Amino acid sequence: MLGGAAWLYIPKGYEPGRGHASVLMLHDDFQDGEDFLEDTKFAAIADRDNLVLIAPNDEINIYGQAWVDEDDLESAIGAYKSLQRELCLDPDRLYGLGHALGGRALEYLSCEFEFAAIATTATRRRPDLALCEPQPPVPYLMISGKQDGYAPIEGGENCNEVDHPLSRSLADKEEVYRTFNGCGEARASTTLRGGTCTEWKNCEERFVSCVADGGREWPNVGYKSWASNEKRQKCVGSNNKFPFRETVGKFFRTAGAN
Repeated sequence: MLGGAAWLYIPKGYEPGRGHASVLMLHDDFQDGEDFLEDTKFAAIADRDNLVLIAPNDEINIYGQAWVDEDDLESAIGAYKSLQRELCLDPDRLYGLGHALGGRALEYLSCEFEFAAIATTATRRRPDLALCEPQPPVPYLMISGKQDGYAPIEGGENCNEVDHPLSRSLADKEEVYRTFNGCGEARASTTLRGGTCTEWKNCEERFVSCVADGGREWPNVGYKSWASNEKRQKCVGSNNKFPFRETVGKFFRTAGAN
């Protein structure tokens, strides 16, 4: 841990003085950077692909939310910048992984900071989803849960106990990022264990949208204790068998292959 600001994982193949790829990992509420590292088990991918993992902590606001203002976003990218020279991190190989509110934060950060690729899971599709456009476009893997009551793929009301704006549909968000990434309308789908991934063709940068058959519990940080009543459990959805970790790792490895 770095001064209470971030958790760090150094891969087994790390060599001092050699440029290394890294992943900025942004947690959801009800968790911190340590939880996110532990429950995603992304260290296995880091060891295989020689990735330095940086998981900043964000203080939860009075509404129980993380990464909701500019100071939060600056602290997230600041955690990376503070380590870049010390660990010899290659700025051209910075990836981002965010869950729920952490994914939303990555979408904003990608408009101001250049990532090699980003991946998000269970990220709500708010009405203001087109507030900013990444320039240049960023390769994007978006994973949604078919049974996720907090970010329903059909859009509309979510089952949160806090009053939030209505969600946009998954199809709406796909159209926004298809346009951002300069993709044509042609696409191809691949069936995986526990879900389906769709990739658009003829893109400036890759755009892939996966729908897992289950809910939002990967990574299940905080949800086991928080989703203790029947309503919350229904919102979270059933257990996912989708290969989240492997799908994200493969996307990062092949992000430049349009």
